[in-house]
Amino acid sequence: MIMGLVEEVFGVEKPIIGMIHLKPLPGTPGSAKLRDVLDLALKDAENLVEGGVDGLLIENLFDSPFYPDKVPPHVISSMTMIAWEIRKRYDLPIGVNILRNDSEASLAVASTIGAKFIRVNVHIGCVVTDQGIIQG
Repeated sequence: MIMGLVEEVFGVEKPIIGMIHLKPLPGTPGSAKLRDVLDLALKDAENLVEGGVDGLLIENLFDSPFYPDKVPPHVISSMTMIAWEIRKRYDLPIGVNILRNDSEASLAVASTIGAKFIRVNVHIGCVVTDQGIIQG
């Protein structure tokens, strides 16, 4: 059943999903201007699409240290703007993952931009990570 859903979303049985790891968003230590983060994300998306990926996953990987649960509104708004700009340019399935484990924020961004999926690092149970214990 899962494989049928994957093929339905991506058009292939075993898709290659290209990762767009965003540079630190405004409000994060070491952050850049939002425009600079967007420009790098768009370049990554362009390179991945030209390389033949079947989908894209946008993630705030460099927003360390991560919030253990819910992220603040500025992360959600920045992710939404960047994801929307990528979505407008490419007709591929796009997913969202807001770290460290904010599934509700990921779903909100995905719903707003018309993304096809989200990634949740810890859905159930709990995991010990470099950022502490993360509960699903």
